[in-house]
Amino acid sequence: MRWSCPTGVDLDEVEPQDQPAPYPLLVTIGASDDDDVWLLNCEDLAVITITGDPTYGQDFARYLAAELACSPWSREVTVDCVGIAAEIAPMNPQRVRYHDAGPDLTAEVLTDAVDVAHMVTTSALKSGDLGQARAAAELAALSAPHEEIPRLDLAAVAAAEGHAREAQRILREDVCDRSDDGEAPMELPERTESIIASHDWLTRGEAAS
Repeated sequence: MRWSCPTGVDLDEVEPQDQPAPYPLLVTIGASDDDDVWLLNCEDLAVITITGDPTYGQDFARYLAAELACSPWSREVTVDCVGIAAEIAPMNPQRVRYHDAGPDLTAEVLTDAVDVAHMVTTSALKSGDLGQARAAAELAALSAPHEEIPRLDLAAVAAAEGHAREAQRILREDVCDRSDDGEAPMELPERTESIIASHDWLTRGEAAS
């Protein structure tokens, strides 16, 4: 994609300023010999692998974190830096969080990712963007297969798509984990209960029935 905009154009003519940024993870990765800026939308890539000289690679990772910390279109972004870019976090603590590598880190980051995906799914459902809602829920389910919240989101998406039976199957088999006696578990995790309570199409009784 090639995009350009004259520097003299009034920003109000480009896009209403109260709209969310269309590419919040857009970053600069270099420039051509003619000084054309190269941009990369990180959101288009599931994984970005930085190869080559380790020192240059770490410098580039810090640069990306710094750009996301400062870019006005990245104001809704949260960046989790694991074992690198500790000096970037103070630039914008609301966006950038630094973590020392440790045994509990993976679970913590996955929980955060699931919660963000849940917010994306919920927002997309409210706006009627079922494609984005399903994509966010499916990505979370693949990233954290043992988490129940992505399954709840998949059930919500299925219900919004008109697939009521599929939604109930997900709730019955993947969330409530009903045993052979046909009874739902006595207690669901607190986070699961809070998500169930937030969906007006589902009550606790329906989940257990």
